[in-house]
Amino acid sequence: MRYIIFICIIAISISSCYREIDSLVPHSKAFASLLTTDTPISWNSIELVCDQHADPNDSNTFYTLTGIYRDSTTHAPMTMGNIAITSPWKSGTITQTLTPSSGHTYQLDYDSSGVGLALLYAEAGRMPGAILKIKATGTSAADTVTQSIYCPKLILTHTSDFPSGQFSRLSSLTLKWVTDASNASGDVLIKVWYEPILSRALSDSTLPSTDTALTYVVADNLGTYTISSSDLQLLHVNSLVHITIGRGTEAINYLPLSGTKVYFFTSTSASTKLLTLTN
Repeated sequence: MRYIIFICIIAISISSCYREIDSLVPHSKAFASLLTTDTPISWNSIELVCDQHADPNDSNTFYTLTGIYRDSTTHAPMTMGNIAITSPWKSGTITQTLTPSSGHTYQLDYDSSGVGLALLYAEAGRMPGAILKIKATGTSAADTVTQSIYCPKLILTHTSDFPSGQFSRLSSLTLKWVTDASNASGDVLIKVWYEPILSRALSDSTLPSTDTALTYVVADNLGTYTISSSDLQLLHVNSLVHITIGRGTEAINYLPLSGTKVYFFTSTSASTKLLTLTN
């Protein structure tokens, strides 16, 4: 398995809210942001997503760090200071520092950093299962907070633990994952996502036009779960779906001078490419 690393940081808004899972990298859904219990409209957040492709022809892992800072009154993006992430490296640690762009976003693309792909793959590969330190700076250098947060272990060991190409809705489907005793929530989230636009365009124009998902919260230490055929038959034949298993960690801290509340999320997931649901 090789690692492809794409790290993009944005910072997010001043009060917090529940948000539905966002598509952050190809075939991926982020899980850590679902752990928050706050319900206002928006929040400031920094979110690290480690997503594996559960496909025999594409077992890459993508690393993405994302977010955006917004003013609590106008909701306009705000210019903030640097963000840094410190992860284990050899006998010590390594820190990547990101500065905001003109669009108030932070982005680090490991593939184009010039450091060398072998070193970068190894660096990113040490994040899952480790304690990371993420440093966020507000509008001044003194308004800085550093948050330690656990990044869960990677989900996938064998691509054969997930279906590939197509699978039958008339048979139960058993999925497997790597357990993580340090997962603070103790659960994994499993979703079977129906893709209505692609399904109607590429498979069958008579399929439903609304989003549908089968969702399961399962104890992480089980390491396996079987989706029943009766559940799968809630989805239509010829539907295009993808399957994702994920888990995440949440931490909350405050910038010391401005008092801005910042959410820190880490999550790991394994996601299939599009699959055709057959009879």
